[in-house]
Amino acid sequence: MVGEIGPGSLGVRLLARLPRATVIGIDADPVSLTLGRSAYRDVLGLRFVEEDLRLPGWAARLGLGTRAPDAAVSTTALHWLPEPELRAMYAELAAVLRPGGLLLDGDHFALDAKEFPVLARLDRALRQREDQRRFPGGHSENWHAWWDAAAADPALAGHVAEREEWRDHADHHGWATRLLVTHIDALHAAGFAEAGTLWQRGENRLLCAVRGS
Repeated sequence: MVGEIGPGSLGVRLLARLPRATVIGIDADPVSLTLGRSAYRDVLGLRFVEEDLRLPGWAARLGLGTRAPDAAVSTTALHWLPEPELRAMYAELAAVLRPGGLLLDGDHFALDAKEFPVLARLDRALRQREDQRRFPGGHSENWHAWWDAAAADPALAGHVAEREEWRDHADHHGWATRLLVTHIDALHAAGFAEAGTLWQRGENRLLCAVRGS
């Protein structure tokens, strides 16, 4: 099993459910990798790999051996890939997954507001109302505050600076590929036999794609 894994919590949860699995956590963010390796260095079955999914040949550099992965998983990570790199990544993933293998990607996938103006507006409204219900006093810590705290930590400051250099080449906050249709089209073009929403709450969706035989 391979995954865009950030600081490792997703991989640990997968191994708690599937203790006989092997999970390879992939990320290019030095802060996430440092946190993951520090927190979960003793977790059996979990291995971290520093790899940029925008660069061709990433799958060959994972050291998968002869067994093809059964699944690839990701949460709130792939939306920062520009569309050409996203399509190339999906094509490479389709080539490495076993026949019938799955991609499971949880993210905020938006509908095309030009094609579905009412549904897109309802999606956004549902997400906003859920946020208000779950966090009536607002979030205790926002994205920028978290990274400011990380930059102030002596153990992470160097990695944060390295991350800023890496982010110069990434469009994370631009949400380059937020549209659901962009991912569906790219997955079908890559050779996945099926692709669609497996679970949804407003824009929060679990996208599932099945590799063809």
